[in-house]
Amino acid sequence: MIDKELLDRFYGAVVYDSSGDKIGKISTVYLDDRTDEPTFATVSTSLLGTSESFVPLRDARFDGSDIRVEFTKDQIKDAPSVEAGRDLTPDEADRLYEYYQLDGGGTDAAGSARPAGPALEAERARLRKHDHRRGDG
Repeated sequence: MIDKELLDRFYGAVVYDSSGDKIGKISTVYLDDRTDEPTFATVSTSLLGTSESFVPLRDARFDGSDIRVEFTKDQIKDAPSVEAGRDLTPDEADRLYEYYQLDGGGTDAAGSARPAGPALEAERARLRKHDHRRGDG
């Protein structure tokens, strides 16, 4: 995980996949409401910059001014389509956690869905958009 103190370095950084293939530039960073840590980012994945894909920042690292992630370009491009540019609902976050097989969404470590209910709703991941112009976070 990349340190939250480095959030401003994310914006516009070029992301490379686990094989060293260029994916695109980061446009938005999402923080986990529970931990306040940078958890996902959106990356422009089309030549015209009109398509964005969510990529987990778990095990991501800076390599100079670039960012290396532990997922393939195909995995990132095939991720569930979620509207970027706003906070994500718990259901949208769950879809991303499940797709990337990450702990923290609405499933337990074994991948089974956690039961719903008001007490457990607070445990579900909520991803909020970081506003780097205001220094949110």
